[in-house]
Amino acid sequence: MLLPKKIMKETFPSFKEAIRVDDASLLADDQIKTLAQSELPMAMPSRGELYEGSMTYLSSLGWDTSLLTPETRVLAVEVGPGVTVVKLRAPDIIDALRENAITMGILGNDVIVEELLNPNPTPLVRLRRLGFGGCSFRMGFRLNESIPSGNEIFERMKEARIATSLPNTLTSILRGENIVLQKNQLRTLTGSVEAALALYPGVFFVADRVSSGESMRSNGIRADLALWESDGAYVVTTKKFAMKNNLLF
Repeated sequence: MLLPKKIMKETFPSFKEAIRVDDASLLADDQIKTLAQSELPMAMPSRGELYEGSMTYLSSLGWDTSLLTPETRVLAVEVGPGVTVVKLRAPDIIDALRENAITMGILGNDVIVEELLNPNPTPLVRLRRLGFGGCSFRMGFRLNESIPSGNEIFERMKEARIATSLPNTLTSILRGENIVLQKNQLRTLTGSVEAALALYPGVFFVADRVSSGESMRSNGIRADLALWESDGAYVVTTKKFAMKNNLLF
């Protein structure tokens, strides 16, 4: 596997700031339970790997999550006294936090960082590291391509078209290597990024979050270039909510 240490070490300042986790004390479970007792609901992912982990975590708090299973198709449930949990897609969790429609939400750190790198981001604050849902943000290319050397990779990135699910993250990381991507180089996909090589002939690289790498390999892509290791899911809120509850130090 290719590990470009320069990229890992010399990241752009905005990326370093976005991945910093000391913006709030990481709370204990009892504090999360207390904050969740509100007229407003708390949100969890509605599907995917983070859904399973979230169900396990919420159950560990002593809440009844039996009605949040896919079989019930129920989206909002009172899981404990004064605590309602709603299932939403990650972009909808961010929107709901921005609109002060929920108290807290569970999001992967890859999603959190991507949002914090937006020009006008939702001011998210991480409250609790949950220990599941970690992934690697990697760049790959076709299996039948010859493996470029380190310098060749950097030169190719300056001109190549790249498909990605995390355009802000990718752009910010590569700026640390003085690689400034132009808008016409990026093809953003919200899902099935692996399909980009079949859909868009000009795309050379694919940059996506990877758990095992099996999906990329099955689609003829070698995800050899590790850019960033995301440490998984967090309970998050907004800076406004955190300040109101004296959570920032």
